[in-house]
Amino acid sequence: MSSRKRQFRDSRVMRDRDISEGNPFNKRRRRNPSQNPGYQVVRQELNFQSLLHQFNSLKNNSSSSTNNNRNIELMENCIELIDNHKTLPLHEGLMDLYETISPSPLDHAMRVSLIKDITRLVQNIWPQAVVEVFGSFCTGLYLPGGDIDLVVFGNWPRDFLKSKKVYYSLANALNKSHLIKKNSVQVIGFAKVPIVKFEDSRFHISFDVSFNEYGGLGGVVYLRKQLKEYPCLRILIMIIKQMLNEKKLNTVYRGGISSYSLYMMIISFIQRHPRVEVLRTNTEVNIAVLLIEFFDLYGCKFNYDSVCISVMDGTYKSRDAFYRQYGLAYPHRASICIQDPCALQNDIGRGSFCIPEIKLSFLKAKTQLIAILKKTL
Repeated sequence: MSSRKRQFRDSRVMRDRDISEGNPFNKRRRRNPSQNPGYQVVRQELNFQSLLHQFNSLKNNSSSSTNNNRNIELMENCIELIDNHKTLPLHEGLMDLYETISPSPLDHAMRVSLIKDITRLVQNIWPQAVVEVFGSFCTGLYLPGGDIDLVVFGNWPRDFLKSKKVYYSLANALNKSHLIKKNSVQVIGFAKVPIVKFEDSRFHISFDVSFNEYGGLGGVVYLRKQLKEYPCLRILIMIIKQMLNEKKLNTVYRGGISSYSLYMMIISFIQRHPRVEVLRTNTEVNIAVLLIEFFDLYGCKFNYDSVCISVMDGTYKSRDAFYRQYGLAYPHRASICIQDPCALQNDIGRGSFCIPEIKLSFLKAKTQLIAILKKTL
């Protein structure tokens, strides 16, 4: 069986699976807050509806050299603090945030209903077409109000697809339908992967629909394997996605980081972590410390200009060597280089030209998490 057909087959199994499958924290035993010193301080600082509001509730300590020195000293001791009870209030607060923003069964059922409606509409136009879901819906990694990615497979002539007629045919049908919010349909035809974008009229969920694109399905299969291997991966993804979403740094066509690129950054961080075996086997690791370490890596230490992230073997490559190997041209603006594990010749981060802003956001997140931590020490 070809790899494309295998990815297509594997993805079909995912649609109606319980989104909580494989998440070891769903049934975790929670500490009584009254028995956890400093827990109420963390609850006061954290706004569980938005990680951004949590960050903005604190004063920026970066202007004080004394505070900077303390933050650096604390950061250097983070590895030693992983099992220290003093970090538990922040860990518990972040876990509350994770549980608040994670999809509920109602969220899942709502999206299943919408997907069925759009599938019927597509098959009314092209009865032989097959509609598949990919992206965050398949892994349960979508935020409240997160969009849905669909791909439509059909036997259209190459010229028909290239002319974008199929995209406008779908757009016209959507505009005539009661399913779609008025004036929300857009054909984004000149993107690397052209899509039809629209918003449903009932729940105001956005959809991105592409045609005959197999790449997204392979990414879902790969990510599900990583989620099973590293129990903490799901939690890190959700919290960091929320932060980038609130900062509006999660949209590629605006220079932000795509969800797929972010997943690879987090997987690489875990693969190269000094305690990777603990992260692979332990279902109750300290999320607060891991987040600080992640933000320290990508906000302070990572060399965006010369390094290429590769999760295939958990290594860093020379960006120059990677581009030479596959005959790629350097982007015109700053970006992050990430090798696609499902298509090794692809640099999935090359469109993220807001890397300076993203790097600064990570640095501020590190500083502000440490500030919260210091309130409980």
